[in-house]
Amino acid sequence: MQFWRRIWSPKSNCNSPEDAAHMGGIFVCTSKRFPTDAAAIYAVIAGAVRYSAQPEQLHIHASLNMEVEKMSKRTLMSLAALPAFFLCNAHADGFYGSIKLQEARQDLSSALLTSPRVDHRVISPDASKETTGAIALGYAFDGGWRLETEYNIKTDAEFKSYWSPFDANVNNMQVSSKRLMLNGYKNFALTDALSLYAMAGIGVAHINSQGYQTEPGRRFANNSQNNFAYSLGVGADVKLNDRITVGAGYRYVDMGDITTGYNTFANRINARDEQLKGKLKEQNLFLEARFSF
Repeated sequence: MQFWRRIWSPKSNCNSPEDAAHMGGIFVCTSKRFPTDAAAIYAVIAGAVRYSAQPEQLHIHASLNMEVEKMSKRTLMSLAALPAFFLCNAHADGFYGSIKLQEARQDLSSALLTSPRVDHRVISPDASKETTGAIALGYAFDGGWRLETEYNIKTDAEFKSYWSPFDANVNNMQVSSKRLMLNGYKNFALTDALSLYAMAGIGVAHINSQGYQTEPGRRFANNSQNNFAYSLGVGADVKLNDRITVGAGYRYVDMGDITTGYNTFANRINARDEQLKGKLKEQNLFLEARFSF
Protein backbone atom coordinates (compact mmCIF):
# COMPACT_ATOMS: atom_id res chain seq x y z
CA MET A 1 0.00 0.00 0.00
CA GLN A 2 1.47 3.34 -1.00
CA PHE A 3 0.51 6.84 -1.98
CA TRP A 4 2.20 9.78 -3.67
CA ARG A 5 1.98 13.38 -2.44
CA ARG A 6 2.78 16.18 -4.85
CA ILE A 7 5.45 18.68 -3.68
CA TRP A 8 5.73 20.51 -6.96
CA SER A 9 4.67 20.05 -10.55
CA PRO A 10 4.41 22.51 -13.45
CA LYS A 11 0.69 21.75 -13.87
CA SER A 12 -1.87 21.73 -11.09
CA ASN A 13 -3.49 18.52 -12.39
CA CYS A 14 -0.25 16.54 -12.16
CA ASN A 15 -0.99 14.27 -9.19
CA SER A 16 0.81 11.04 -9.98
CA PRO A 17 4.22 9.82 -11.13
CA GLU A 18 2.69 8.68 -14.41
CA ASP A 19 1.64 12.28 -15.14
CA ALA A 20 5.01 13.55 -13.94
CA ALA A 21 6.78 11.30 -16.39
CA HIS A 22 5.36 13.48 -19.15
CA MET A 23 5.45 16.92 -17.56
CA GLY A 24 7.99 16.86 -14.73
CA GLY A 25 7.66 17.24 -11.01
CA ILE A 26 8.88 16.33 -7.55
CA PHE A 27 6.94 13.79 -5.49
CA VAL A 28 7.17 12.14 -2.07
CA CYS A 29 6.51 8.40 -1.94
CA THR A 30 5.50 6.79 1.36
CA SER A 31 5.05 3.02 1.51
CA LYS A 32 5.11 0.15 3.96
CA ARG A 33 8.61 -0.56 2.85
CA PHE A 34 9.94 2.64 4.47
CA PRO A 35 9.04 4.14 7.87
CA THR A 36 6.98 7.33 7.65
CA ASP A 37 9.85 9.44 8.98
CA ALA A 38 12.19 8.08 6.33
CA ALA A 39 9.96 8.22 3.23
CA ALA A 40 11.78 7.84 -0.05
CA ILE A 41 11.94 11.09 -2.04
CA TYR A 42 12.30 10.83 -5.78
CA ALA A 43 12.89 13.48 -8.42
CA VAL A 44 10.64 12.78 -11.39
CA ILE A 45 11.88 14.45 -14.55
CA ALA A 46 9.95 14.71 -17.82
CA GLY A 47 10.93 12.08 -20.33
CA ALA A 48 13.36 10.33 -17.98
CA VAL A 49 11.19 7.97 -15.93
CA ARG A 50 9.84 4.44 -16.29
CA TYR A 51 7.45 3.70 -13.41
CA SER A 52 6.15 0.39 -11.99
CA ALA A 53 3.55 -0.19 -9.24
CA GLN A 54 6.06 -1.46 -6.68
CA PRO A 55 8.44 1.17 -5.22
CA GLU A 56 11.28 -1.33 -5.09
CA GLN A 57 10.92 -1.71 -8.87
CA LEU A 58 11.08 2.04 -9.59
CA HIS A 59 13.61 2.70 -12.33
CA ILE A 60 14.98 6.10 -13.27
CA HIS A 61 16.74 6.23 -16.62
CA ALA A 62 18.61 9.46 -17.33
CA SER A 63 19.78 10.46 -20.79
CA LEU A 64 23.08 8.65 -20.13
CA ASN A 65 21.11 5.43 -19.35
CA MET A 66 22.58 5.38 -15.86
CA GLU A 67 21.09 2.63 -13.73
CA VAL A 68 20.27 3.91 -10.25
CA GLU A 69 18.41 0.96 -8.74
CA LYS A 70 21.30 0.27 -6.36
CA MET A 71 21.59 3.84 -5.08
CA SER A 72 21.05 4.14 -1.36
CA LYS A 73 17.97 5.80 0.04
CA ARG A 74 20.17 8.57 1.43
CA THR A 75 21.60 9.37 -2.00
CA LEU A 76 18.15 9.42 -3.59
CA MET A 77 16.80 11.68 -0.87
CA SER A 78 19.76 14.06 -1.23
CA LEU A 79 19.43 14.32 -5.01
CA ALA A 80 15.70 14.95 -4.83
CA ALA A 81 15.95 17.41 -1.94
CA LEU A 82 18.53 19.67 -3.61
CA PRO A 83 16.14 21.29 -6.12
CA ALA A 84 13.54 21.85 -3.42
CA PHE A 85 16.19 23.36 -1.14
CA PHE A 86 17.30 25.89 -3.73
CA LEU A 87 13.73 26.72 -4.74
CA CYS A 88 12.93 27.48 -1.11
CA ASN A 89 16.05 29.51 -0.35
CA ALA A 90 16.83 31.38 -3.57
CA HIS A 91 14.29 34.13 -2.93
CA ALA A 92 14.06 37.18 -0.66
CA ASP A 93 11.00 38.70 0.94
CA GLY A 94 10.78 41.50 -1.62
CA PHE A 95 10.06 45.19 -1.97
CA TYR A 96 8.03 47.30 0.43
CA GLY A 97 6.90 50.88 0.93
CA SER A 98 6.83 52.65 4.29
CA ILE A 99 5.25 55.76 5.78
CA LYS A 100 6.12 57.25 9.18
CA LEU A 101 4.33 59.76 11.36
CA GLN A 102 6.89 61.15 13.78
CA GLU A 103 7.55 63.75 16.41
CA ALA A 104 10.80 65.55 15.62
CA ARG A 105 12.50 67.11 18.65
CA GLN A 106 15.44 69.19 17.42
CA ASP A 107 18.19 70.58 19.63
CA LEU A 108 20.91 73.12 18.88
CA SER A 109 23.91 72.21 21.00
CA SER A 110 27.05 74.33 21.29
CA ALA A 111 25.05 77.41 20.26
CA LEU A 112 27.31 80.33 19.38
CA LEU A 113 27.02 84.00 18.42
CA THR A 114 30.23 84.89 16.63
CA SER A 115 30.58 88.46 17.77
CA PRO A 116 33.78 89.79 19.34
CA ARG A 117 31.64 92.07 21.51
CA VAL A 118 29.83 89.39 23.53
CA ASP A 119 31.21 87.72 26.64
CA HIS A 120 29.19 84.55 27.13
CA ARG A 121 25.81 82.95 26.53
CA VAL A 122 23.25 83.90 29.17
CA ILE A 123 20.34 81.70 28.02
CA SER A 124 20.74 78.64 25.81
CA PRO A 125 18.19 77.69 23.14
CA ASP A 126 15.27 75.46 24.05
CA ALA A 127 14.47 72.36 22.03
CA SER A 128 12.01 72.71 19.17
CA LYS A 129 9.27 70.14 18.50
CA GLU A 130 7.27 69.50 15.36
CA THR A 131 5.11 66.69 13.99
CA THR A 132 6.42 65.56 10.64
CA GLY A 133 6.74 62.46 8.49
CA ALA A 134 8.87 60.27 6.26
CA ILE A 135 8.40 57.92 3.31
CA ALA A 136 10.66 55.05 2.27
CA LEU A 137 11.14 52.38 -0.37
CA GLY A 138 12.99 49.27 0.74
CA TYR A 139 13.82 45.61 0.22
CA ALA A 140 13.42 42.89 2.82
CA PHE A 141 15.91 40.01 2.73
CA ASP A 142 15.81 36.60 4.34
CA GLY A 143 17.05 36.47 7.92
CA GLY A 144 15.29 39.62 9.12
CA TRP A 145 17.49 42.11 7.23
CA ARG A 146 16.06 45.17 5.48
CA LEU A 147 17.60 47.98 3.44
CA GLU A 148 15.73 51.14 2.47
CA THR A 149 16.03 54.64 1.06
CA GLU A 150 14.10 57.14 3.17
CA TYR A 151 13.09 60.75 2.62
CA ASN A 152 12.24 62.87 5.68
CA ILE A 153 10.05 65.83 4.82
CA LYS A 154 11.02 69.34 5.86
CA THR A 155 11.17 70.20 9.55
CA ASP A 156 11.22 73.82 10.77
CA ALA A 157 12.72 74.90 14.08
CA GLU A 158 13.62 78.09 15.95
CA PHE A 159 16.36 78.45 18.56
CA LYS A 160 16.52 81.57 20.75
CA SER A 161 19.62 82.52 22.72
CA TYR A 162 20.73 85.54 24.78
CA TRP A 163 24.28 86.85 25.19
CA SER A 164 26.02 89.13 27.66
CA PRO A 165 26.45 92.07 27.87
CA PHE A 166 23.46 92.54 25.50
CA ASP A 167 21.07 90.49 27.62
CA ALA A 168 17.96 92.12 26.18
CA ASN A 169 18.82 91.13 22.62
CA VAL A 170 17.31 87.83 21.51
CA ASN A 171 19.15 86.01 18.75
CA ASN A 172 16.65 83.83 16.90
CA MET A 173 18.10 81.13 14.64
CA GLN A 174 15.56 79.74 12.14
CA VAL A 175 16.39 76.32 10.70
CA SER A 176 14.72 74.21 7.99
CA SER A 177 16.03 70.71 7.41
CA LYS A 178 15.21 67.64 5.34
CA ARG A 179 17.09 64.37 4.86
CA LEU A 180 17.69 61.59 2.37
CA MET A 181 18.92 58.49 4.20
CA LEU A 182 20.03 54.93 3.49
CA ASN A 183 18.84 52.81 6.43
CA GLY A 184 19.67 49.24 7.42
CA TYR A 185 17.51 47.17 9.80
CA LYS A 186 17.85 43.85 11.58
CA ASN A 187 14.68 42.29 12.97
CA PHE A 188 14.72 39.77 15.84
CA ALA A 189 11.57 37.66 15.86
CA LEU A 190 9.88 37.03 19.22
CA THR A 191 6.81 35.32 17.75
CA ASP A 192 5.47 34.76 14.23
CA ALA A 193 3.90 38.25 14.36
CA LEU A 194 6.02 40.27 16.83
CA SER A 195 9.65 41.32 16.38
CA LEU A 196 12.13 43.86 17.73
CA TYR A 197 14.69 45.61 15.55
CA ALA A 198 17.81 47.75 15.60
CA MET A 199 18.64 50.19 12.82
CA ALA A 200 21.36 52.51 11.58
CA GLY A 201 21.42 54.98 8.73
CA ILE A 202 23.66 57.37 6.84
CA GLY A 203 22.78 60.09 4.38
CA VAL A 204 22.62 63.77 3.52
CA ALA A 205 20.79 66.54 5.39
CA HIS A 206 19.90 69.67 3.41
CA ILE A 207 19.71 72.60 5.85
CA ASN A 208 18.80 76.27 5.49
CA SER A 209 19.77 78.53 8.40
CA GLN A 210 18.92 82.18 8.87
CA GLY A 211 17.57 84.37 11.67
CA TYR A 212 17.29 87.77 13.25
CA GLN A 213 18.46 89.78 16.25
CA THR A 214 15.87 91.37 18.50
CA GLU A 215 13.44 92.20 15.67
CA PRO A 216 12.71 90.53 12.29
CA GLY A 217 14.19 93.47 10.33
CA ARG A 218 17.68 92.81 11.74
CA ARG A 219 18.45 89.73 9.70
CA PHE A 220 21.14 87.12 9.57
CA ALA A 221 21.44 86.07 5.93
CA ASN A 222 20.30 82.62 4.84
CA ASN A 223 22.95 79.93 4.49
CA SER A 224 22.20 76.69 2.64
CA GLN A 225 24.37 73.62 3.25
CA ASN A 226 24.42 69.85 2.74
CA ASN A 227 25.72 67.93 5.74
CA PHE A 228 26.56 64.31 6.39
CA ALA A 229 23.92 62.80 8.70
CA TYR A 230 23.71 59.54 10.59
CA SER A 231 21.04 57.88 12.71
CA LEU A 232 20.68 55.06 15.25
CA GLY A 233 17.44 53.58 16.49
CA VAL A 234 15.36 50.74 17.90
CA GLY A 235 11.77 49.68 17.45
CA ALA A 236 9.10 46.97 17.44
CA ASP A 237 7.03 45.54 14.57
CA VAL A 238 3.71 43.68 14.47
CA LYS A 239 2.93 41.75 11.28
CA LEU A 240 -0.81 42.02 10.61
CA ASN A 241 -0.74 39.80 7.51
CA ASP A 242 1.58 38.89 4.64
CA ARG A 243 1.44 42.42 3.22
CA ILE A 244 0.97 44.85 6.11
CA THR A 245 3.25 45.47 9.10
CA VAL A 246 2.86 48.24 11.69
CA GLY A 247 5.34 49.38 14.29
CA ALA A 248 6.73 52.05 16.57
CA GLY A 249 10.25 53.20 17.28
CA TYR A 250 12.80 55.73 18.46
CA ARG A 251 15.87 57.11 16.69
CA TYR A 252 18.60 59.65 17.22
CA VAL A 253 19.84 61.73 14.27
CA ASP A 254 22.99 63.87 14.08
CA MET A 255 23.02 66.42 11.24
CA GLY A 256 26.29 68.15 12.03
CA ASP A 257 27.36 71.78 12.41
CA ILE A 258 25.17 74.54 10.98
CA THR A 259 25.58 78.29 10.59
CA THR A 260 23.63 81.28 9.32
CA GLY A 261 25.02 83.85 6.94
CA TYR A 262 26.48 87.07 8.32
CA ASN A 263 24.37 89.87 9.75
CA THR A 264 22.78 92.11 7.12
CA PHE A 265 22.09 94.86 9.66
CA ALA A 266 24.53 97.48 10.93
CA ASN A 267 25.80 96.61 14.39
CA ARG A 268 27.53 99.03 16.78
CA ILE A 269 30.68 99.24 14.71
CA ASN A 270 28.85 98.90 11.37
CA ALA A 271 30.55 95.53 10.67
CA ARG A 272 29.29 92.35 9.03
CA ASP A 273 31.00 89.99 11.46
CA GLU A 274 28.19 88.19 13.32
CA GLN A 275 26.76 84.73 12.71
CA LEU A 276 24.67 82.21 14.63
CA LYS A 277 26.09 78.68 14.83
CA GLY A 278 25.48 75.34 16.50
CA LYS A 279 25.24 71.57 16.12
CA LEU A 280 21.85 70.25 14.96
CA LYS A 281 20.52 67.03 16.49
CA GLU A 282 17.13 65.38 16.30
CA GLN A 283 15.22 62.71 18.21
CA ASN A 284 12.24 60.93 16.68
CA LEU A 285 9.38 58.99 18.20
CA PHE A 286 7.44 57.49 15.32
CA LEU A 287 4.63 55.22 14.19
CA GLU A 288 5.18 53.29 10.96
CA ALA A 289 3.15 51.28 8.45
CA ARG A 290 4.86 49.09 5.83
CA PHE A 291 3.25 47.57 2.76
CA SER A 292 4.88 44.67 0.90
CA PHE A 293 4.54 44.62 -2.89
